[in-house]
Amino acid sequence: MKHWILKTGIVILALVVLAESLWALSPRREEVINAQWHFLQGIDNPTTRWFILPLAAAFIDGTGIIGNDGTTAPGLAETDNVPAIVYATSAETTKIQWTFPLPADYSTGLGFRVLLSSSDASGANQSIDWQLWVNDDAAAFCITPISQAAVGSTCGTLDTTNDVLTLTMNATGETAVSTGSLITLDIWSASSSNGTTEIKGVYGLYTATQ
Repeated sequence: MKHWILKTGIVILALVVLAESLWALSPRREEVINAQWHFLQGIDNPTTRWFILPLAAAFIDGTGIIGNDGTTAPGLAETDNVPAIVYATSAETTKIQWTFPLPADYSTGLGFRVLLSSSDASGANQSIDWQLWVNDDAAAFCITPISQAAVGSTCGTLDTTNDVLTLTMNATGETAVSTGSLITLDIWSASSSNGTTEIKGVYGLYTATQ
């Protein structure tokens, strides 16, 4: 019985060694290892990071904390089963604002994404304008915002389809910000129609140091 167990163990060990040898010679081995390495790099050392700017935390320029649509303009309402900041018409252009610190691992490339929809199907009538204020410790107040280019929608069915707009900071903004800066982001509707402008989400992205 003992001899049979010993022989069985030897056979299993030989099969394991053979399998490892064949794997080492396999042209797929390097591909698999590289794929695993890149996957782990993406988890452990991401270079692009993001953060959410909560809709309910928005401050209306010159007014105060945002309220329900109809109470404040713009205001919060549910559209298409999603919470949104709603500009009722093109006549509403008041800025909404958030202030946040630039993270300690910030390297470059601060930008934002805006999830947009409208009661107007034509995205050509919808755009988001924006600017930044940058304040730093022991520095004079920022009294002039850093203007950015408005971003329009190219979606032709904005009344039934989401459109994510990319707000890319210009070189002036890139030079002005640094780790620890307190950024105030202003965004507002630059719509040219009487359809609603519905902002359903805002988040920031940046390239982190490694």
